[in-house]
Amino acid sequence: MQLRYHTPRMWTPEMLALLMPVADVRKGSRHPLAWQGGDYRTELRATWRADPRRFDLPEDTLVLGCPETLPTFAAVFRALGREVDDGDGLG
Repeated sequence: MQLRYHTPRMWTPEMLALLMPVADVRKGSRHPLAWQGGDYRTELRATWRADPRRFDLPEDTLVLGCPETLPTFAAVFRALGREVDDGDGLG
């Protein structure tokens, strides 16, 4: 799983999704693990309790986020035993 900050110079998440699995966890995204604007860790915990299958992302997923979401996302997925490539130094 690759974690990257989304920048305006990148392709849109929809275009990237044509090439690989994409999870856009930025605020306002429609992805089930996206930030809703509150405490992101609490939101992820509630999502886990409601349906843990939402966390079953393919290993080659590109996770697009922002400074508010990616560090928390990385910590949660590491705690779940998933390998996380945080090439932007999020670890």
